[in-house]
Amino acid sequence: MGLPGVHIEVKRVERLNLGEAMAQAIRDAERFQDGAPALFHRRNRQPWLVTMCLQDWLSLYDCQKSDGFT
Repeated sequence: MGLPGVHIEVKRVERLNLGEAMAQAIRDAERFQDGAPALFHRRNRQPWLVTMCLQDWLSLYDCQKSDGFT
């Protein structure tokens, strides 16, 4: 179960160290070779958020480098 081409890391905490959580997602994505690292996270009574590296997000939508995002 999951999203093809995306390595999902999930955190449900009130205080998230975003840098450390993304570093873990990146390490695990490299280890398991299962796709671009994506961090799904939320606080209590808040909506889910997703954090990804911009280049990975753009690749999911097949954007070109010429779009000025690199």
